[in-house]
Amino acid sequence: MKLEKEQIQFIDNYLDNSDVVYADIRMEMVDHVASGIEAIIDAGDTRDFYYIFKDYMVENKARLLNDNRQ
Repeated sequence: MKLEKEQIQFIDNYLDNSDVVYADIRMEMVDHVASGIEAIIDAGDTRDFYYIFKDYMVENKARLLNDNRQ
């Protein structure tokens, strides 16, 4: 399953608001987050995108942002 353009834009806006200011790094992170969410959906999670995204970020945000700062 592929995310819709609006969902990918939502991820990009979220990361931009989380101080991931460099577009090239943010694009890589957006791709990483989108792929992770798509995998969760493909594994059978039928919840709305927002709830899957929220849970994904609760589990992974600290690591993602830490990787960005390095």
